[in-house]
Amino acid sequence: MDELGRDLELQQRALTMLRETERDLDPQTLDQLAAARRAAVASADSSTPWLSPWLLGFGGTAATAALVLAIALTSVEPELPPLDQIEFAVAQETELLEDLEFVAWMMLEDGVELEDADDVSASS
Repeated sequence: MDELGRDLELQQRALTMLRETERDLDPQTLDQLAAARRAAVASADSSTPWLSPWLLGFGGTAATAALVLAIALTSVEPELPPLDQIEFAVAQETELLEDLEFVAWMMLEDGVELEDADDVSASS
């Protein structure tokens, strides 16, 4: 049985149980329930929102604008300013220092003492 069939069966069982409960109620309570139902239906019919179509249009427009703005902000890659001569030299020296630190670390990992490496390079 599909979900729609289960929903219909559940609705029918609930309606049957409500009808059985209604049969056990006294006439005064039934009159009060009927009056409450009539009042609820009347208030639902008379309260047509005059602003809701406008709000739905505004909400859709705001959501669309937010989506367009988010896409525009995330799709633009920032352009880095060009480096001048001094900044370029500093960047290259920084990279060279990082490479030298890496080489020193590798030498220490291999067990070569830095003092020994200095002696070898000086004697060459």
